[in-house]
Amino acid sequence: MSTTEQDIIIVGGGISGAALAYGLSGKGRKVTVLDAPTDTNKASRTNVGLIWCQSKFLHLPEYAKWGFISSRLYPALTKELEEISGHAIPVNYTGGIIPVLSEEDYQKRGDYIEKLREALGEYKGNMIDRAELEKKLPKIGWGPEVCGAAWCEEDGVVDPLSLLRAFRAALPRVGVDYRQTLVFDVQPHAGGYRVTTKDGTFDCQKLVLAAGLSNRRFVQFAMPTLPVYADKGQVLLVERMPFVMPIPVLGVTQTFGGTTIIGFRHEKAGHHTQVVPSAVASEGKWAIRVWPELGKKRLIRAWAGLRVMPDDSMAIYSRLPGHPNVTLVNTHSAVTMAAAHTRLLPDFILGGELPETVDFQRNVLIIIAQSDIGAALTSGVDLRDLPGHPNRWPPFNGHMEFLAEQTYRPGVVSGGFAGQSRQRFAVRLRCRGCVILVRSHSSRFHHLADK
Repeated sequence: MSTTEQDIIIVGGGISGAALAYGLSGKGRKVTVLDAPTDTNKASRTNVGLIWCQSKFLHLPEYAKWGFISSRLYPALTKELEEISGHAIPVNYTGGIIPVLSEEDYQKRGDYIEKLREALGEYKGNMIDRAELEKKLPKIGWGPEVCGAAWCEEDGVVDPLSLLRAFRAALPRVGVDYRQTLVFDVQPHAGGYRVTTKDGTFDCQKLVLAAGLSNRRFVQFAMPTLPVYADKGQVLLVERMPFVMPIPVLGVTQTFGGTTIIGFRHEKAGHHTQVVPSAVASEGKWAIRVWPELGKKRLIRAWAGLRVMPDDSMAIYSRLPGHPNVTLVNTHSAVTMAAAHTRLLPDFILGGELPETVDFQRNVLIIIAQSDIGAALTSGVDLRDLPGHPNRWPPFNGHMEFLAEQTYRPGVVSGGFAGQSRQRFAVRLRCRGCVILVRSHSSRFHHLADK
């Protein structure tokens, strides 16, 4: 088989991989995207295309800010993509609406928004009553239970397949080599990395893994898996109607072609992709309560698909432990974050720092020999001095400190540490205001996350 050499290879050409490749194209590097051929575009067909920032991540305000930053970058990006690719991208930057069906829900959402506004310092949204909702979307006959809605002016909606098509059409025009081929394996090779595919081998100095759930397989040269799972979504599609929804409504969104997509479920069901009638029926019943007209329309089809979801629901932007030239990107918000990925992540991939707004994230991956961490726990050694530590710890005041005396000993699930490679344990550490939980698995893979 032939071997092709590139500066950077991106494994995965969905919205995340394509956005990263497009962003890297302006950095003067030879970039190749290797994407598995598919007729379904996988995760891109299991979302509505919402650019959605509102009413989420109060517990992680910096991550919430990341979404708003991406939303603000979107208009310039889509305009540029249309010009370069020659493809139109249907998109509305008209805000977003979450309908509420009870006064109790109205109050709870309002309280949440006010707390989020306080945490972020700025939040361009609020609760609106039914009268205001009817003014914003006057052509929708809202159900009698709808008493109002949550509203945010920085949300929007884009046709996800058109966005992906434009990215892929633009890539060769900006010098990116985009190839559809099956990727079989990824391994370190000659100081860089070798990607083995159906069409030959590709060598590179820097590697980006943006292949969604398949990242769990591609990282196995360094660790057995990743803290991500298959998030199943089930969707109903209702026949075309006159376009009446210039502002997207969460859970029941009219597409640019006039059909309506109903779907909001997140299910942890392994790799089961069959439609479950009872599940989609509950979505349909809710949608009819919101917009009764849908009950008179014909259901065209229903389908299910799998999206990638990190265990803590946050994006993973990390270098592979022991491999500083390998970048991992896993996020379930590929559409919302596409603009930020394009504009703000390339420098991180090239060896720079994460943007300040996302440097909060604790999905740092680290491998430490258990004998080393065991010694540290008994001697008080600074964990930053251990081999294999990440270079992306949160900022420290001098050194990492264990928690209070009564809790700083590790909670051992079974056995001891040193020399026993199959023990499991959890250690809570504190550094400058954040608590980090280090979980060990028999694989010696450690996942660090704020708790």
